[in-house]
Amino acid sequence: MLRSSRRLSLGALLGVCLVVLGASVALRAQIAGRNVNMVSGTEWPGGDPFLQRQNEPSIAASTRNPLHLVAGSNDYRSVDVPGLPDGAETGDAWISVYKSFDGGQRWSSTLMPGYPQDTSEAGLASPLKGYQAGADPVVRAGTHGLVYYNGLVFNRGDNGKSAIFLARFIDRNNKENGDPVAYLGASIVASSDGTTFLDKPWMTVDIPRGDGAMCVVGGTATGAKIKRNWHRNRGKGKGRDRDRDRDDEKYLDPGLQYVPAGAVYVAYTSIVGEGTTLQSQIFVKRSMDCGVTWSAPMRVTSTTDRINQGATLAVSPATGDLFVAWRRFSTSTAPGTDAVMVARLRMNGQSFDAPGRAWGMRGTGPSDDAVEKIFEHRKRRANPTTAATVAQIDQPTSPYRFRTNAYPAMAVDGAGRAYIAWSERGYATQRPDPLLGDARIRLTTTTDGRTFTAPLTVDDDPARAGHQLMPSLAFSKGKLLVVFYDLRETRAQTFGTYVDDSVSSNGKRQTIDIRASLGTPGAAPVFGPSARISDYLMGYRNSSAVLEQLQVNPPNLPMFKQGTVPFIGDYIDVAAAPTFVPTASGDWVYNTTAGPDMPIFHAAWTDNRDVRPPLDGNWANYTPPTLQGQTPGTSVFDPTQQVAVCRAGNAGSRNQNIYTARIGG
Repeated sequence: MLRSSRRLSLGALLGVCLVVLGASVALRAQIAGRNVNMVSGTEWPGGDPFLQRQNEPSIAASTRNPLHLVAGSNDYRSVDVPGLPDGAETGDAWISVYKSFDGGQRWSSTLMPGYPQDTSEAGLASPLKGYQAGADPVVRAGTHGLVYYNGLVFNRGDNGKSAIFLARFIDRNNKENGDPVAYLGASIVASSDGTTFLDKPWMTVDIPRGDGAMCVVGGTATGAKIKRNWHRNRGKGKGRDRDRDRDDEKYLDPGLQYVPAGAVYVAYTSIVGEGTTLQSQIFVKRSMDCGVTWSAPMRVTSTTDRINQGATLAVSPATGDLFVAWRRFSTSTAPGTDAVMVARLRMNGQSFDAPGRAWGMRGTGPSDDAVEKIFEHRKRRANPTTAATVAQIDQPTSPYRFRTNAYPAMAVDGAGRAYIAWSERGYATQRPDPLLGDARIRLTTTTDGRTFTAPLTVDDDPARAGHQLMPSLAFSKGKLLVVFYDLRETRAQTFGTYVDDSVSSNGKRQTIDIRASLGTPGAAPVFGPSARISDYLMGYRNSSAVLEQLQVNPPNLPMFKQGTVPFIGDYIDVAAAPTFVPTASGDWVYNTTAGPDMPIFHAAWTDNRDVRPPLDGNWANYTPPTLQGQTPGTSVFDPTQQVAVCRAGNAGSRNQNIYTARIGG
């Protein structure tokens, strides 16, 4: 079977005639644009010729040109074999870099330098070189066109080393055609030789404040050559330039730029022990030189809280204070302590205030039973048993359902009020049972990390059932946007304790959509009805005269662990475009002030609409497409293996992609 483009022919595979893209969706005063597949290209590594999996996206818009977007995800594009037999869901992955220069309508994609097969100069020089896998990317914009990319690298297996890294990019905004976003290198934020495991990083970036340090970014490593006028180079370099008599002589541009430093914060989980002695604590490190060097780790969590995971970060535009929110899990020695927690670090502070409990979760058992799904990269050492049923819809992996945990999301408005959201049962009009019913996105606010408003439900359609999962928040121009997965329109129309394909009453799989709700700021923000962001191809099937939706996003396709379990990642993302704006005086401020124009956001999520179930029904029988003019050879992923010959009907069975949509006026 030959493969010459990223997308498989829907006409050939589905027997349909495509006639129109799905209609745009009004989001109060905003419009959700068409959905765009970010995974472009057919030449490895600057493309995905093997039709492999991507999940856990993160996205940011450049502050130098908000049409320039940079994103990342877990990426399996190097895997041209069925996968590791006993690897965790992200055990085969690296991390990808996506770029768009037209506001998200077209994308290029490649891998972060340092991946195992990388022999480039930048890759060999990267501190990531030597690690086997990467995961958990977070991409955030800084001022002056800087873009920061945070993630995890690790070696597979027990006692494998791990590290949290931060890579930097600069948008020079200097090309009408080509790539103006340059890679500036990476630094290690924290590392472990295997005695501990570092997991689940998150990041946020602040504006320059006061008389901070200046960062030097760029350099001759960019290799850029520019034309400079004679008078601009006169007198440089011991007469070298004075001997030249052409105004357009090319010089190696050092590309140096001096940028005021805004604080960069990175949080991560440090995991030690095994079984009932396993502990996980959350730490934060700070960089005041644009991510080159890092402070000593600052503990966020209390030593008396044994299991913590899923940190998220946001800075107060008003004060520069840092807020951290995370999930504290109850244990057999501390039952009933499951909660969303928040802590605050004062600007330039050296230690966090005592944590506050934003909301206590209701559950039926201690989370010792659920450790397997909390620590995906160390689960074999966690001594798991049966997962507890808990109100916050912690959903363990099975052959029929993807894993999800009720980790919090957070954003801060211009006045310094933090908004914290999570998924929880018990607040739906339909199926309101607090232990077995549908989950809704819940939200609370705080100004100090110690006192919190009563949680409210962001969106509840009283006529529709279905879970809501994985919220993501962004604040821009006086508006708060909440984006989340939603199952009210699932094709299965079967609603149970979990999003599970084994309980379908009509034989159809569960399907999932992205929805968003726009709110106004305040202690008790007011949200409008949510709108569907997911946008699918519409058309006529065969000779039918009925116009219908031809695509769906089924989250439970078993594409992982050699075709035995599903996985869609632990989070989605939404970003304002841009986060910061320059002032007339040359300073930078958060883009939080309300104005006549509606804010622009970009959402990114994991989507299975392009996956084609194997014709023989066996998800383990994945074979990569055969490229035009090539024959199968040695595996890119594992040089000790030969790539299998393409088996007709099985090449699209791993084609999970990252999709994005612009949400604007």
